[in-house]
Amino acid sequence: MIYSDQHKKFLQDLGRTDVGRTLCDILDLTKAHYSSIATIDTSRPTDAQIEGRKILGEIIDELSSTIQTQKRIPRPLAQDNFE
Repeated sequence: MIYSDQHKKFLQDLGRTDVGRTLCDILDLTKAHYSSIATIDTSRPTDAQIEGRKILGEIIDELSSTIQTQKRIPRPLAQDNFE
């Protein structure tokens, strides 16, 4: 999904807060629940349910990755050469 700059900034700012981190945890729990085979209704055809769960998982992954702040990887400082 393509987010507008305003939406992307909002989601990234949200990821820097406790609320955003809690939201990501809830999304992960939701994905885990709906990815479980135990929650599939076997009294009707399961192909559509499985496809829908796959799409929901992709949506949650994309949204979570946009919300979660990227880990800052510090660049090593160059060593001073005092020769």
